[in-house]
Order: sequence, then C-alpha cells, then structure tokens
Amino acid sequence: SIYMKRLLEVAEEYGVNRDQVLQAINMSAEALDSSDLHYTIDQHVTSLKVIQDAAAIPGLGLLVGRRISIADLGILGYAMLSSPTLRKAMEIAIQFQSLTDPVLHISYRVDAREVAVIVEPLVVLGQAYRFDVEETLAIWQRILENFFGPPVGGTRIRVTWPEPDYAEMYKTTFRCPVEFGQEANEFRFSRDLLDQPLSLANDH
Repeated sequence: SIYMKRLLEVAEEYGVNRDQVLQAINMSAEALDSSDLHYTIDQHVTSLKVIQDAAAIPGLGLLVGRRISIADLGILGYAMLSSPTLRKAMEIAIQFQSLTDPVLHISYRVDAREVAVIVEPLVVLGQAYRFDVEETLAIWQRILENFFGPPVGGTRIRVTWPEPDYAEMYKTTFRCPVEFGQEANEFRFSRDLLDQPLSLANDH
C-alpha cells in the first residue's frame, strides 16, 4: 500500500482530491491504511488516469519514487538493510520482487565498470508504463542513497522513450547522464559499490 499512499501524497500536493481517486478505484481510506493491502493492475492504471486527468503532473513517477525508501518496503526492506553487501541486498530484492511490484521485472547485469539494473514490464501497462519505470528508477536511486549517503547514486540512466518536456527533472533526481530513446530501461551505477560492506548490515 505504500506505493498508493505516496502516489496520493504527491497528487494531493498538486490539488487532486484524494477521495475522488479512492472512489474511482473502489478503495476505502481504511483499506489504504492496511499493511496487507493488495490492489489490482486495473486499480493502479485507473488511479493514474484519474490523477493525470485532474492535474497534469510532470514526472509523476519520479516524484513518487523519490519518496519511497527501503524502510517503506516492510520486511523486504529490513532484509535488504540487514544484508552484508549491496550485491546480497539486490539478490534479495530480485528474489522477492513480486511482493512489491507485480507489473515490472527487475534483473541486473555486471559489466566491466558498471552494474545495470534492467527494468522490463511484465504486463501491458499502457499509459502507466512510463510512470512505473520512472518510479522504479527513482527508487533505485533512493536505495543507493539509503545505503551509501546522498552523494552516491547512478552513473547513467537509460530509458526507451524520447526526451520529455520535464527532462530537467531527471537531472535533479539522478544527478548523472540520462540517455533517452534507448533499447532498454536501465539504472546504472559503479561496479565498485557492489561488494562494499553496508554500514547498516546486521549479520548474524
């Protein structure tokens, strides 16, 4: 439910009526506060449509993703925080990704100098596609910041769509080069981070 909560937080800041969105997806405010809330892909897509119809919010996925921290991911987040290295945390995140994101598939590839986190859709998302990918890329930026501090982040971002009007938001979100119109969606970061010990690790 944390994804929906953060989405509604951003939407409300842009003047969108929260109750109107919840009514459109047949969800109560009480259900939204439930820790075991699961909502359908249709509800997800509908919520985005209602919000974007009510207020044109540039880079909505980036804005929402920036608000989600590892701690927001519950037990999965705790397991990642307890990992001895970033590599182990990523293995845990990928192994249990269906618990947090049933619409995207995350994998990673280790190159000579960079690690590429690859984001691919599992289902046809239509207009929600860009939102979901942008949100996920921004979350990975937050993950690195959570582990290593805000100066650390991606080294290169690659996305499949053309450069949007809000391209400047990518610069402020990722602070690294962004390549539009590519064959894949990738969040890239330095390979040197992969096996660095994590200061928050709780290795028993």
